[in-house]
Amino acid sequence: MNGIASITQSGIKSVHVLARFGPGNDDLTSGVYAILEPGQELMGYLRLINTLDYAHDFGMLVTLDYLPIQTQFNDNVHDFPKVHLEPGTQRAFRFPLSALPEGLHTLVITLINEPDHFFSFDPNPEQFDPAENEAMGLRGSPFEFGVLMWVTSQNPQNVLDWPEQARYIAPEKTTLLMEATLLKEKPAPGEPGKIFLNKDIVQAGETVTYYARFAAPKSASADIPMRILVLWDEVPTQTDELSVPVETAIENDYIPYGIRVPANLSEGEHTLTVVAYPYPYYLRWWKDGSEWHPESGLFSIPMARLPVTVKTP
Repeated sequence: MNGIASITQSGIKSVHVLARFGPGNDDLTSGVYAILEPGQELMGYLRLINTLDYAHDFGMLVTLDYLPIQTQFNDNVHDFPKVHLEPGTQRAFRFPLSALPEGLHTLVITLINEPDHFFSFDPNPEQFDPAENEAMGLRGSPFEFGVLMWVTSQNPQNVLDWPEQARYIAPEKTTLLMEATLLKEKPAPGEPGKIFLNKDIVQAGETVTYYARFAAPKSASADIPMRILVLWDEVPTQTDELSVPVETAIENDYIPYGIRVPANLSEGEHTLTVVAYPYPYYLRWWKDGSEWHPESGLFSIPMARLPVTVKTP
């Protein structure tokens, strides 16, 4: 808390996510991995502290192994609970998770800013008020937390006992992903500006080709493994694994990405959400028994959330 106060006094405003997870209330950690015995349940506590200048609403997307799970919130079970945070306030939540089968599991919690507000990117938009300017700037900025769980009957003594899949690759072989965005169309060569995906009209049952842009610094040195999750009206309908070439990310180039429109969607307006998960499973790098933050730095990035008008044949 003292660290958050110091950051806020320095002028940096954010939503701070503090979490503690473990196999029981007497064995909690603030790290991002937990070892559970078969049959043990994960217990977690999450605190959100808002030091932004304006009140904001957040949608809480909780995924287990990159698929959404229901969350108990305000004594009710939700697929996508909404959280309201006034400036200078905080909220705390409890996250019990039932026993999992043996193996590696990944829990990622993503806060999507203003989930019910759809922004206009008209060439001549009306002047946004300060609160909306802040909200628009935060829509693609992730407030998130991830924890890697190993459910095992073994008794690991150090990180080298973990499965190789869970050991993070060296920082110099990872790439800091700065942006992940979904666009309506690919600009022509030399065409300036961005063509944002902020609304669309589609046909039920078709596959729509959009364009994904992943941005990385010029110093990037490795391709980026990526998991993409697509939801219509908060229901998962598609998940894909990509490997983003490092050259593409450095040049902020575009990758065609097809999204399937479920054939059973009714005619009318629906909400499309697309979230990227860089470096699936690899949430930390360990060196000589110590934890290091990876260069990739993010557990999830909301790529798009927008209203889509669906027409039926």
